[in-house]
Parts: sequence; structure tokens; C-alpha cells
Amino acid sequence: MIAVAVCTYNPDERLLARTLEAIESQQSPPGGIECVIVDNCSSPPVNTLPVVEAFLRRCSWARVVLQPKQGLTNARLAAIEHTTADCLCFIDDDNEPASDYLLTALKIFSEFSCVGVVGAGRIEVDFVDPVPEGFARRFSHHFQENDFKGYAYGCVSGTWTDYYPPGSCMVVRREVLTEFRSAFLGGQISASDRVGFSLSSGGDTQIVWEAVKMGFAAGISSGLRLKHMIPAKRISLAYIKRLCYGTSSSYLPALVDSFPLERSKLPKPPSTARIAWTIVKMTASHVLRNKIGLLPIGLATYLGRIDGLMRATGTQNRLIERSIRVLGLQ
Repeated sequence: MIAVAVCTYNPDERLLARTLEAIESQQSPPGGIECVIVDNCSSPPVNTLPVVEAFLRRCSWARVVLQPKQGLTNARLAAIEHTTADCLCFIDDDNEPASDYLLTALKIFSEFSCVGVVGAGRIEVDFVDPVPEGFARRFSHHFQENDFKGYAYGCVSGTWTDYYPPGSCMVVRREVLTEFRSAFLGGQISASDRVGFSLSSGGDTQIVWEAVKMGFAAGISSGLRLKHMIPAKRISLAYIKRLCYGTSSSYLPALVDSFPLERSKLPKPPSTARIAWTIVKMTASHVLRNKIGLLPIGLATYLGRIDGLMRATGTQNRLIERSIRVLGLQ
């Protein structure tokens, strides 16, 4: 048996309908599928949505559970607690996995006992609403677009590799999830993840790192394919700006959470003068290249990286804090 969890908060019903259809269309393994839709306190409640009601009527092996505590990690903990299968696939409410996704993941786990986490090697970005000219070409990689050929996995501590899987449709062995849950509830890791306005992604990485700490490998396979559906509300430079900040600011705090010895290897945060000079140089460079429209994204990435470094080292800087507020990143 394999379990599926859809953690959702105020979902786009168009996308959720496609996600549920993809789950219903999965080729079932011999042990069957168990499915939980984790409602992270949506309004209206997820179980009242017509697409969910219809899905539950058709699929007796699926149910909705409520997690009133906000945040993706809390929703995932509820999914862990309310499922029993030996492995669990986290399907976001904007993911559309191929019909053989679950069977392929189980085959990988069966053939490679050393692998504890596996994810999609081929991710197609599907813009479900009209896209401004050039947006898809320039920014699809921010939505996890990938066309990896083959299969790659490894077990490398204290870093992130190109073959470590993204959170979309990540499949995890139960023993890894048990360890992750214990570490989070015990305060060993904070699993900083998406809550409300925040677009942090620390929880995804820390699940992978928990597997690595246990001696498991993590990887991606081209046999695991999905579509990542992107609606109009994410098709903007403002959203990309916040996404870049969330990703870059969450990495180092998550790293030193999972690998405390890495803290001593971190560089000293730059001085206020150095930060100001870097911002000036970035601004001048964008002006000279006639790319001023992209400046907020570059600044968001830089500010996120420095903010993450400061949080990881326990330091503060008023210029960084003020700049983050001015750019609307928090």
C-alpha cells in the first residue's frame, strides 16, 4: 500500500479538481491506495467543495482531515498521523502526477532499498491562465520545471544537490517521516515552511535531510512525471520576487537546524556598508542593462540570502530588515 496526502489551504478549485482526478486515475498497487486531504483551516472548509464531495463519493479510500494549526509542515504532520502505509506521497493541490506515478515510486523503493526519498525528474509547468509574453520562458524554472533524463540519487550531508527531490509529489518512506515528525515535535528542527503570506521552503529540504542523516539516499527519476499548474495569481513579478526571497532566506536556517555543525562553517554576515554598496551596484547594473524591471527580483534574492545568513548566525541588521519591508517581502 501507498498513501497519498493533499495538504491544502483555500485551494483553487480548478487546480484541485485536476489533482484529485489524477489521484483517482492512479494505477493502483496490489495493496491499494489510502488518501487523506488535509484541510489546513480553509474557508470555506474543503469538505464542502463540490469537487471534493464528488471525489469522496467516488473514492471510498479517501477522506478529509482537519489541521487547524496553520502551516504546510503542520498539515504534513497531520497526514503522517492519519496514514499507515509504508510510504507517503505528498501531492500539492496544484500538482497533476502521471497515472503511473505511485507505481513507479514503489518500484524504485523496491529496487533501491537505500533510497528513502524520491521525487519527479520531469516536471512540466502548466500555466492555466494567459501568460505575459516572455514570462514562461524566463521564469518557468522558478516553478520547478525540469526535464531530467534517467535516475540519480545520493546521500550527501550538509548541502543540497541537483538530484535531491523537490517537495512536489515527494514520496517518502514511513521511517523517514517518523524521524522527521519526532525531530520537529522535539524541537531539534524548526521546519520553517509556507504559512500564509510566506513562501519559505525549509520543510521540503529538511525531510530530505532527515533521510540523509539516517543513512538513506534521496533522488529523482525521469520515470516520475508531473504537471505543476500555475494560476494567474502567481504569474507576476511580485510573486516571483516573494518566491525568490522565501527560497533564499530559508536555506541556511534549515541547514544549521538539520546539521548544527555547519553553523561554525558559515561566513560572517557582511557589514551595513557592504550591504548598502552591494545594493547600489546591483541597482546600477540593472539600470545600465535596461533591466530595471527585474531589479526587485535580484534584490529579493540577495536580501533573502543575507537575511538567512543572519538568522542562521543569530545576528541582525536594520538595513536588511528595512529593505525587506520596503520591498514587501514579509
